[in-house]
Amino acid sequence: MARDERNNQGVWQRQFDASLDYPTVDVVNKYVICTSPRCGSHFLGHALHEAGGFGYPLEYLQAANLEVWKSRSQTAGVDDPLTFVKSVRTDGNGVFGIKLHY
Repeated sequence: MARDERNNQGVWQRQFDASLDYPTVDVVNKYVICTSPRCGSHFLGHALHEAGGFGYPLEYLQAANLEVWKSRSQTAGVDDPLTFVKSVRTDGNGVFGIKLHY
């Protein structure tokens, strides 16, 4: 595997790190970032997280990502891992964001 591929894999894998989770709070507000691939939306999700108050809007339902979330949550299907994601990626003010491609 080339060096760039290893670095990209590490960047991809970091999005699942439990150190990025928030303490569990109720979801009060939700929003969706509707986007297309390769437009900078992943960067936007990280920037919103860094800014604070916007949750951590990433592409949680992308097939490969969903498999990792299923593993982290020790659940199956789509509803259970998404419930888990909302419990750990909703900001302290109750805002949950998600990013979806077409």
